[in-house]
Amino acid sequence: MTVSHALKRLVERQHSILAEHLMSAIEEGAEKALHRCRVSTRRLRAVLSLCTNDTLWSSARSAARRARVLGQLCGPVRELDVALELLDELAGQGLVGSAAAGRIRQRIREEQVRQRRRLTGKADRSIRRKIGRDLEDVTDAMTVIGTDREWVKELACHVTRRAGRLRRLVGAAGSLYVSERIHAVRIEAKKLRYVFEIASETGEAECLSAVTYLKKVQQVLGRLHDFEVLQGLMRSVERPAEPHQMWFRQLESFDNEIEGECRRLHSHFVAEQQEILRICDHADEFASAILNNIGKELLKPSRRPIKMTLEIPVKFPVSRQR
Repeated sequence: MTVSHALKRLVERQHSILAEHLMSAIEEGAEKALHRCRVSTRRLRAVLSLCTNDTLWSSARSAARRARVLGQLCGPVRELDVALELLDELAGQGLVGSAAAGRIRQRIREEQVRQRRRLTGKADRSIRRKIGRDLEDVTDAMTVIGTDREWVKELACHVTRRAGRLRRLVGAAGSLYVSERIHAVRIEAKKLRYVFEIASETGEAECLSAVTYLKKVQQVLGRLHDFEVLQGLMRSVERPAEPHQMWFRQLESFDNEIEGECRRLHSHFVAEQQEILRICDHADEFASAILNNIGKELLKPSRRPIKMTLEIPVKFPVSRQR
């Protein structure tokens, strides 16, 4: 009986998500479908980056490159969808006047039209066929290979590399509120989380506590990023010749509300920096354990997964899933 490649199921799952949602996301503008596709491209890239086997490398690299392009095209559209949702949420709470909200909403919709045209123009059916073909090539090659342990070594290297980069980015962010530095921490925390999830889903390790904590990091910093995107769009609204108009006064007041919320969310991040660094230290130990485990009772039913038992007090406020 042929044993399937451990990553095959993960690639097939994300391929299925793309096949199910990609057309409605691009051609119909379905918001949920677009979000699913964008997340799928990220997860695909995380899995494909582990395919270093000579038989897999070429097709995996091609598929990862197309997934990256597709994700970059979906990104701006998704951010605008979220900005509109956030504006409606804040307007419902009475944090922005109706006149100002109308101006911001109009600005967002104008940008949505432009970005959706860009998406539909560049992500044509040819590109969609090509990424599907590349992913089929990857899974076909995995079927031929069957059992392969090279990817596990790559997994350990990815954990070490991601943890090291996250540690440096948290240090660079410090206690000052610098948007670009916070954004870099958010992205790297997400990448480390995806690697941990792959370890869990393939049975190589149990690290759910780390995944749960990094999700909380991502949610808070993601919420902060959403506010920043909305603030940027608001500030791009054309100013009136007469600054004393009511809608413009409302706009200035709303700007102050957003700025205060951004700083509040940033304070949560600063308070949790030591815990994030603790995750990075534990990730290094985790990677070493994976490397030490390779070659010991490989593929035997009795082989126990490595466990990350780090207990983390989750103090981040809960916000919407990203």
